[in-house]
Amino acid sequence: MIKVLILAGDPEARSVIRRKLDESGVFHDEARDASEMWEKIIHTPLNGMILDVLTSAKAPPKGKVLIQEVSELYPTLRVRWDSKNRNLRGLVMGESLDKNHLLDDFLDRFCRPWPARLYRQHKRVPLNLNVLLSRNESFPEGQVEKSITLDISEGGCFLFSTQDWEVSALVWIRFQEISDQTPIQAEIRRLRSWNTGMHIPGIGVQFTDLNPRQLREICQHLKGNKP
Repeated sequence: MIKVLILAGDPEARSVIRRKLDESGVFHDEARDASEMWEKIIHTPLNGMILDVLTSAKAPPKGKVLIQEVSELYPTLRVRWDSKNRNLRGLVMGESLDKNHLLDDFLDRFCRPWPARLYRQHKRVPLNLNVLLSRNESFPEGQVEKSITLDISEGGCFLFSTQDWEVSALVWIRFQEISDQTPIQAEIRRLRSWNTGMHIPGIGVQFTDLNPRQLREICQHLKGNKP
């Protein structure tokens, strides 16, 4: 059974979303602001989030940053409740949804295939490292993409890419600035597709097979020291 988080400061909007999720038989938790959201995501594995855009717009600067980061990590449906017309509208960045079955379409296509996760607690650092990226551990010739990291932490990174990827797929990485060139296995956690918005396309990945030496060298880069 999947579980999603509702982030909405408006009680009426929360109530409408809650009722629709109950009708779909989906477990859910609720938060009224970024602070409450933080307490939920670090303790509860989630398959996705439903975000009221007005709540995000009214959040303080630090809250906006956290909400944006979380919405890029989890499948997120951005919604707006029209109280006058009693209508819930929403979108997933870069995707079209069935307007007549908005929540069900979001849950079926984006949340159910995505494994429930806790929010990562490793802070990402903006850092550009040169990377070879492959769908195959052997890095076959002609099937390797030259990439760079946009940010990185002890647990994962965001990689520039214009290829077509799928969430939960495995990839293999070689950091050119790390002496140990053993391929690092990683799992795709989020996507930014090319030509779907004014942002840099790529994939957010979580390291799943990082040896101690590689981790030590990554930490040295994070501290601003070359290994």
